[in-house]
Amino acid sequence: MANRHTRMNPAAVQKQLQRMFIPAHLMYGDYQNGQPTRGVSGVNVFWTFDPDAKQELYVVIPVPLDWIAGTVAWAYPVFSTDTDLYARVRWGLEYTPHAKGTSIAAVPIVIEGDFDADGTGTVIPPKSQWLTLVGNLLYGGEPAFQRDDFTELVHVACKFYRDGLSDLDNHPGAARLYGLAVVYEAFI
Repeated sequence: MANRHTRMNPAAVQKQLQRMFIPAHLMYGDYQNGQPTRGVSGVNVFWTFDPDAKQELYVVIPVPLDWIAGTVAWAYPVFSTDTDLYARVRWGLEYTPHAKGTSIAAVPIVIEGDFDADGTGTVIPPKSQWLTLVGNLLYGGEPAFQRDDFTELVHVACKFYRDGLSDLDNHPGAARLYGLAVVYEAFI
């Protein structure tokens, strides 16, 4: 009998890190609540965040089928700045896991981090700056990921923002967000 993921033989599971990229064109803003400015350069869509405001976007991230349930995931913004200056940009993620459309967490989980930027190109931050999503809060119970029918697939509703008002954000330039990367442990 073949094992499916961790069923009956967790020691035999082989895993690797996978990256899922959510491009800026899949994110949406709220016109009444500090939305950044949407822009296009060639075929690339981006959102420009003001350095003197707290602006936010929303996105729904599906939990990948090959994710190892209960393990942590990480997220980081892929962005650039319009000022050639080494400084820090404060990004935050407020997320609520959902199963079958119902919130799993009683309150949204908020994580924030500072990302180094120097204005010379696209920032892809080192792992030490990634935001950590708590793995045991991302699913509706391990059995949902061990059944073959996957009837309880989950997703994560997110509010992603730049907190330009924070004292920890000292970059004077606008930040252009190209997307959000999510890194997770996956079965191979």
